[in-house]
Amino acid sequence: MRVTRATAKRAVTATNTTTIVTKRIRRASTENETSAKPITVKQESNDTRSTTTIKTEEISNTSEPITVKQEFDNVSVIKQEITDQFEAKQETNDTIPIKQESMVKDESTVKQEPPVKEDFTTTSSTSFPSFDSMKTTETCSPKLIDQYNKIVSVRNQIVAPVDTMGCERIPYTVDPTSAPKMFRFQLLVSLMLSSQTKDEVTHAAVATMHQHFPRGLCLESILEASEAEIDTLIGKVGFHRRKANYLKRSAEILRSEHNGDIPKSIEEIVKLPGVGPKMGYLLLQAGWDISSGIGVDVHLHRIANLLGWVSSKTPEATRQQLEQVIPEAYWKQINPLVVGFGQTVCLPVAANCDICPLSSTCRGVNRKLLKQPRTEARKLKLLSSRGDISRLIDW
Repeated sequence: MRVTRATAKRAVTATNTTTIVTKRIRRASTENETSAKPITVKQESNDTRSTTTIKTEEISNTSEPITVKQEFDNVSVIKQEITDQFEAKQETNDTIPIKQESMVKDESTVKQEPPVKEDFTTTSSTSFPSFDSMKTTETCSPKLIDQYNKIVSVRNQIVAPVDTMGCERIPYTVDPTSAPKMFRFQLLVSLMLSSQTKDEVTHAAVATMHQHFPRGLCLESILEASEAEIDTLIGKVGFHRRKANYLKRSAEILRSEHNGDIPKSIEEIVKLPGVGPKMGYLLLQAGWDISSGIGVDVHLHRIANLLGWVSSKTPEATRQQLEQVIPEAYWKQINPLVVGFGQTVCLPVAANCDICPLSSTCRGVNRKLLKQPRTEARKLKLLSSRGDISRLIDW
């Protein structure tokens, strides 16, 4: 049987109303009223308040005493009138299936379990494979192989911001059901906003845009929005005014020259305003599964030089040298691998050298920190850092 909660409550209200009317009729018959006074019954529900006025001329205009039979006949008429009004409203209410015993159950006491949601802030689905020394001896030195594999060991024990809120992860978290074409555009927007901006801020900005636009974050939304509107939505990222302009111009180019999609070549991608080689290679890897180069950001550029993998002054020079020593099969994973390491362990300022397995071969090691005792205060400071590095703390 399918009934509404409102109907169940109204049935109880109708019964109570009958009792009230019966008492009033009895009072009227006792006092032998001579003038017609309407009886007003107020009936209340959760979402509506209405007043039903019932005329009692036939009852009050007679000087004869009202018999019990007449009294209950009048009550039946009143009850039927109220019931008809309730049933007329029933058709407009949403019905829900309930069990028979739920009619007498207080719904407020039923505990509702919250939906289970994936926690992207504490778990990582990323697993990095180690270098196969048998296949990398032609291009990699034994030292590089050892250092790389130690970074892999560290990264597989921790969760870094790039693992949960990095550019490649953002489309999956803000719009898990997006079509491939929309995914690529959202990835482009994430990469463009990420420059000079932390992953957490970039993630929040993209999520804000996706929630703001009626159709979500897509090419059409950016084309229809004004530059000022976009700037307001991304106001917390670095160089937001310039990036708002880049987004508008890039969207127009994609619509007019690439059928609204991301091009498949690095040459065409870097023609988009505000998009450089790093963004271009990462976009091709995650958007088209094309690995034509290494995306080098400030973390990879800094750490590759610290460990002696390259000797360069610019990220582009670092990319060119890395592609000479890193096998192509590892080009896609090296960026998130080293970036996460740089976000949590090998920080640009105040690096956590006391939990780093590469401290003995690193040019920038903080030897003073290595000599300090491992105190509880130091442990708490490490635990409060970005990401989750608790498995690296062994004291």
